[in-house]
Amino acid sequence: MQSSTVGQQLNGFTLTYMVVWILVNIVNLL
Repeated sequence: MQSSTVGQQLNGFTLTYMVVWILVNIVNLL
């Protein structure tokens, strides 16, 4: 159960990081 929760948190963190990275790149292009 714990390992599954940790995996979900890690995936959520990775997804959030990717979204932020994409937004930063869009701002840099403007």
